This record gives sequence, structure tokens and C-alpha cells, in this order.
Amino acid sequence: MIIKRKCLTCNKDFIRNLSPGNLKRGKGKYCSRVCGNIDWKKQYQEGKIKPFWDGLKKGWGLMKGKHYSKNHPIREKIRLSMIGASRHHSPHSEATKSKLSEIGKKKFLDPNYKKRMEKMWQENSEKTRLRWADAEYKNRVKNSFKKKWKDKEWKEKQLEKMFKGMENRPTSLEKEMIDLIKRNNLPYKYTGDGDFWIGKKNPDFVNINGEKKLIEIGCKYYKKRSDGSVESYIKNRSGHFAKYGWKSYIFIGDILDEKKILNSLYEQIL
Repeated sequence: MIIKRKCLTCNKDFIRNLSPGNLKRGKGKYCSRVCGNIDWKKQYQEGKIKPFWDGLKKGWGLMKGKHYSKNHPIREKIRLSMIGASRHHSPHSEATKSKLSEIGKKKFLDPNYKKRMEKMWQENSEKTRLRWADAEYKNRVKNSFKKKWKDKEWKEKQLEKMFKGMENRPTSLEKEMIDLIKRNNLPYKYTGDGDFWIGKKNPDFVNINGEKKLIEIGCKYYKKRSDGSVESYIKNRSGHFAKYGWKSYIFIGDILDEKKILNSLYEQIL
């Protein structure tokens, strides 16, 4: 939204492109960051606003060199004073989640934004790959998680999160694949709810005729985010299952291409 405004500091007319959200929050009041800093300092000196570090000072003042136990009431008081109680909010409603989802989808319609995000995912994926190639780092993380899993409370929380995620299965894409399998009488069953594991990884569908063959499906967005690119995901995933003697048929896309899937599985349809 293009808006013409007058700077609150220097009274200079300027034009700013603001989203409805930023406009509602009162953003874009100054023609530059310099003018914004000048007005901020003025308001601070007059006592009209308080910077975030006042909360930090208050929090550290409460501690006074003491170390409180995990469940001590003062500990929560300190935590809230340091980060600001106003920043704590209840979980998003379904309407808000839907709105945020639509905003995210609209962003990806911009090819430049999509290109930037894909580049970032690839860079992060490469950084992660190099980090895990370091044997010392791998052993350090491995030992750290072994220690955590010995903690009964931590273990129960992790298992609860895992099973909660399984409750949302099958996904909409998996439901489409289930219908496709039934329509074409394919010898596969759904296992993406944690029913079957191969080397600590859970395939979406496995062959029910005794053959070591499986099907994996997924959206491009999440696979690019996890592995940097669809190609990397397919290579890593199929490579993992191949170590255990399994043949993988992996189909990645926002919608299922029935013709492509049937052509790939043609040898088993006969």
C-alpha cells in the first residue's frame, strides 16, 4: 500500500510502501532511520517511552547474585520482567493460522521472493551437511542426545510431541495417494502414521506382496526446506532405504500426477 506522509521529525514529505499490518502498528512515521532515532531519543529523555533494557536491568536486579531452583516462583517473575510479559500470548486461533497461511502462500507467488528462499534453503542445507561431516561435532551431538534420553521427563515430552504429530496423519496428499492405490488396486498399504520403520525412518507406503518396495510422497516446499532441494531429498531418502535393501518410488509435488505414478509402478500393476 503506497502512502504519502509527513516525517514527524523534519516535516519532510515522503512516500512509503506499507503493508496493512505495519500501517495498523503505526510504522512508517519517519522519512529515514536517522529521523526515527532523533525522535526516539527525545521521547526517551522526556520519559515517554522505556527501552527494552530497562526490563533487563529490573530482572538482573531481582536476581542479586542468587541462583533459584527451577520451580521457584521468583524465577518466573524474573523471566517475565526480562523479556516483557506483554510478549506472552495464547496460541494462535484457527482463523489466525489460516490467515497466516494465506499470507505465506501469496508471498511465494512472487518469483523473486521464492528464488531468495530457495537459495537460502540450499545454503543452509549445505552448511548443515558440512557440519555433520565433522566427526567430532557428530559425536558431541550424539552423546548429548543420549544423555537427554536418559532423562525420563525429557523423554516423555519428546514422545508426546512425536505421537501428537502422528495424530494429524494421514495428510491431505497422503489421503489422495490412498484413494489412488484403492482405485488402481495397487499392492501397497499406508504406514506413514508410524506403523512401520526402516532404520529409524518411517516410509509413507510399503508393498504388501512381500517385496521390499516403498512409496514416498510430499510437497516441494517442505522437502526444499529440509534438504535444500527436491533432488537432494530424493537422493538422501532413497539412499537411506537402499542401505536396507529397499527400492524407493518417491513422488514430490503439490498435487499427485496419477499418470506419472502409474507409469513408475507399471511393473507391479501387471
